[in-house]
Amino acid sequence: WDWNNLEKYELGCSFSVPLFLGEVPEDSKIWLCCDTFAGARHVYVRSLQLNHAIARHSRAASAL
Repeated sequence: WDWNNLEKYELGCSFSVPLFLGEVPEDSKIWLCCDTFAGARHVYVRSLQLNHAIARHSRAASAL
């Protein structure tokens, strides 16, 4: 997988891709604690709603 060609805005939301060394369990509920789980690649996509909420919060905090 070439992470440099990843279009993180295509999905419109943040996501994670779990990485395994060996077999991947069928039950996704145990992926993060199984012996073959090696880590994850996380992609954070900022949303406009989050930016507006942060701006509102920072203005409210600066008014104190």
